[in-house]
Amino acid sequence: MTTYRAMFQFNNLPSFEILYIYGNEPIKYTGPPGIIALNLVNTLINGEENSITDFMNKYSYPKVDNKEQTILGQMFYLNKIYEHRSIMDGFIKTVFLFHSENEGSLEAFSNDERITHFFKNEKYEGLVKDVFQALSIKPYFKMPGNIELKGDYLEIEGNAEVKNINLFVTDKANIKSETKSDQKNLIALDYKLLFTWDYESTNMFTLAWLELLLMADSGIKIKSCHKCNAYFSPFPPNTLHCEKCREKHTAQTLYRERIKQRIDHLPENVRVELLNEEREKRAEYMREYRKKKKGLSQKQSKNK
Repeated sequence: MTTYRAMFQFNNLPSFEILYIYGNEPIKYTGPPGIIALNLVNTLINGEENSITDFMNKYSYPKVDNKEQTILGQMFYLNKIYEHRSIMDGFIKTVFLFHSENEGSLEAFSNDERITHFFKNEKYEGLVKDVFQALSIKPYFKMPGNIELKGDYLEIEGNAEVKNINLFVTDKANIKSETKSDQKNLIALDYKLLFTWDYESTNMFTLAWLELLLMADSGIKIKSCHKCNAYFSPFPPNTLHCEKCREKHTAQTLYRERIKQRIDHLPENVRVELLNEEREKRAEYMREYRKKKKGLSQKQSKNK
């Protein structure tokens, strides 16, 4: 039987989640809060046939005692995924994006009021209460994973006096780390915040709903990516694109795409003329930007 275990840190910026999945072999994911929930709902947005299969392969183990489930069992599990995915999508739209299909904008509502508004639907309330019967919680006083210490410190053993120290979660344990954020962005943790709650369940949907409710309760934002419409937790809060689109599309690339979309349908001679105008505008902007930057740098040097 698969067991899911999650710990959250909302007091640090950026907020993050550490998720362990103990199935046939242990897997660890580290990243922004909402690892299971947002990846599940994004299979609906992607609209690709293999999205749900990829999700199940990554985050769930539809097997019992190392034997494949019966066809009936697989269909039941898949129906549950579709059901929760649809309701979670409605929850995100209502609570995080402030929109209700029946009542329009909910921006004037408080966070608690939006959550209550969503769960006025008794079916949703009953479904979520049912999955939370499978949740256990206990205090956790140690950092998960192995710890690597970096920074200025006096002593690191026992009751050490520590100054300006950063802790980084590392994966030297026998646990796979499969997310890009694990590979290239080790999560910096405050040494003083060694306490968190350790949540555990054998039900994947329990952890997914826990993620969304804790994020809502803690004021964590969820946005829809301006490029692909996928949901993501932004940091900094004014971020417009999900991590995947940020990797593929720099600001300059997006700028070129917008220009291309604007002029693609025009005759070639008009396109050339407009492109030259845009290049000149861009060059002028960069000249002004460099002047301002140089002036600011000189002013700071004089002040010193």
